[in-house]
Amino acid sequence: MPDTGSPPGPPEPAGTQPWPGFDKFSAVQGILDRNHALIAEIDQNHASRYPEGLQRNVVLIRELNENLTKVGDLYEELSGAFMQRVSSAQSVNPENRNNGDGGGWETVEREAA
Repeated sequence: MPDTGSPPGPPEPAGTQPWPGFDKFSAVQGILDRNHALIAEIDQNHASRYPEGLQRNVVLIRELNENLTKVGDLYEELSGAFMQRVSSAQSVNPENRNNGDGGGWETVEREAA
């Protein structure tokens, strides 16, 4: 296993996800893989300049466009699910808050009693 530079965390039990909807990443990857194949075929048809290939490109480009819309929708759903997860984690653990400087989240240290 390659060294990623960060210490390994506890193993996740099989079938668990970091947040609901995380599995959409695999759907996005499948669409992106299909887009890669579409682009390669479109490029090949364009380079050949045969009328049949150029006509086929119309259909391929439409599919590519539809796939891009699907990817955008999936990323929107992922973003919403992630933000919901962050919001619920904050309501459970109010010690985490946004520090307000645009730099992200920080943990507020508890005052010594």
